[in-house]
Amino acid sequence: MSNRLPSVDTIPPLLEALKSAPTAPDAKNAANSLAQEVKTSGLTLLDDAKIIQALHAFCANKKSGYERESGAMGLQALATVLGTPAAPILVQSLPTLFELYMDKGDVVREAATAAVRAILKTFPPEGLGFILARLETALDQTKQWKSKVGILDAIRTLSNQNKELIGEYL
Repeated sequence: MSNRLPSVDTIPPLLEALKSAPTAPDAKNAANSLAQEVKTSGLTLLDDAKIIQALHAFCANKKSGYERESGAMGLQALATVLGTPAAPILVQSLPTLFELYMDKGDVVREAATAAVRAILKTFPPEGLGFILARLETALDQTKQWKSKVGILDAIRTLSNQNKELIGEYL
């Protein structure tokens, strides 16, 4: 990360490009550009420019499947590019992504699944207790069966990655 001051002005065009991307490759490119800008400018830009809130709004737009897919792709790109330092910030996006598991569009569900996996990969083994507590809370709060299956799949993924540690927490 560089020492340049984060510029909130660079973010709205990147978010608009992500929101209005006509194809999945265009959305992926826009998401990666957004994530690279955050990486270059610093994690404070996520809060200063309200990037997470904007991506959550994309995911919640019931009228546009493209926008929901773009929101999930944006969260995936942030997790992939920013890595472990962004994990505590991105964990708040899991309930939003689990809601997308009920979406009618296959591409939206696939994007949400990829984003959840990318966020889970950002957590080191030492963060297993934290993420399991968040997943347990999400499991208790959701009423949608596909979301519950997705949460249980996330727990399974974590258990496959951390076989010995998972036993201590469960």
